[in-house]
Amino acid sequence: MDRHLAELPLRAARLDPSHRPAPTGSRKVRLGLAACLFAGSGCASIQPEPTDTFPSFRDRIPSNVLMVSIETLRRDHLARYGAREAFMPFLEGLAAEGVVLDAHRSCTNWTFPAAFCYATGADATHAGWVPRYDAETRAPMPDLPTLAAWLSEAGFHTMLFSTMSWLSSQWNTDAGFQESTCEGAQASVVWTHGLEAVETARARGVDRWFLHLHLKEPHSPYTPPEAYLGGLEALEPIPYDLSTMEGHDEVRAVLGTLSEDERRLVLAHVRVRYEGEMRWLDDQLREAWQTFQARGLLDDTLVVFWSDHGEQFWDHGEIGHAHDLHVEETDALAFFWARNILPDTWDGLTAHPDLTATLLALEGIDSPPEVSGLPVGTAPQDRPWLGWTAARLGPVQAVVLDGFKLIYRWKKGDKELYDLKADPTETVDLYAPDHPEAIRLWERLLPEVEAMASLVPEYTPFDPGP
Repeated sequence: MDRHLAELPLRAARLDPSHRPAPTGSRKVRLGLAACLFAGSGCASIQPEPTDTFPSFRDRIPSNVLMVSIETLRRDHLARYGAREAFMPFLEGLAAEGVVLDAHRSCTNWTFPAAFCYATGADATHAGWVPRYDAETRAPMPDLPTLAAWLSEAGFHTMLFSTMSWLSSQWNTDAGFQESTCEGAQASVVWTHGLEAVETARARGVDRWFLHLHLKEPHSPYTPPEAYLGGLEALEPIPYDLSTMEGHDEVRAVLGTLSEDERRLVLAHVRVRYEGEMRWLDDQLREAWQTFQARGLLDDTLVVFWSDHGEQFWDHGEIGHAHDLHVEETDALAFFWARNILPDTWDGLTAHPDLTATLLALEGIDSPPEVSGLPVGTAPQDRPWLGWTAARLGPVQAVVLDGFKLIYRWKKGDKELYDLKADPTETVDLYAPDHPEAIRLWERLLPEVEAMASLVPEYTPFDPGP
């Protein structure tokens, strides 16, 4: 059953430890069940009480946290969100068993700022710093408080294993982790590193842990094993090597000059490779999950899955990501799973900082003032989604409010307006300077533009008006 903001009483934004059922109460439930089994009758109605949290859990909140972030996963390529087939049936099966955030968006369109949003629980303007794409101004994340640090202070042993340098000591996005390793390996290798680290920690007496695994697939150049590329056999060959980043860069440079038929063929090759990566990742997830289960590492663990951003396939005149803030680059997957979670969905707007705020709330940790995200289910109905980036097109910002979306690009001052209810793929631009929704959304976005302008002095917003 969908849960709407209007249907769920607002909880306090910061949950204290009293929301976690007391150990004596939990023990009473278990003793009651044991007595039932011994008596052999009259006990069918006894069930563990759910926690007063969202997500909610039977009996108690799990002690450990496993976070799995996935690179470049385009949400509309999942069957739940309209894909023509299930490329990731295992992952989607886990989501169906958990609590899914069906209107989740990344705060941005590439990995570094997405990692920054989750790590700090804040948007750039709130945190006072903007990750840059341009090599001349690119710099590591400053020393800011992070989720890993807050969980470490609360008694968790914190570990990060990544396949992308954007989540590593190189860019300081591993701040707060007690263990951190980054190497360009496939997902199964990262899961193995994580498993070994958790078992080593447990052998040392660690009783609570936070493990973050960041998986590169399905990031370009999309190179799954040949067994996942059978669809290429039905396509005419193309003069580009899409198994390399150089080939992708070449395609990105020429795609706009190709004929419609040539472009369609190139994109067909790209999609076969991308979908092959999705299938390969799903198979790796299935095998790793079974291993974690067999070792008992999921018995008392909350699992958080999220994707950092999406990918364009010429939907708005580009290929890849870090271009714009359209839906295909910013829609993201997010869901919670645990053995004792109460399955549910949430269709209110959420973003990466909300994942951080939700984990802090579940652990009874007051959200520090640095966190701009809100625990899922506590945001007011009129809270907008605010997107931002400083990437290939320079600074771009966007706002979603009451079903409308406004995008503003600094370099030329151009804007686009979309009615997301009538046009969820953002194909019909309604923008006009006197459009009432453009005026209303610009009033909400302008303060963000002004705040961001002070953080990226190498850029100047052009024509900042509705």
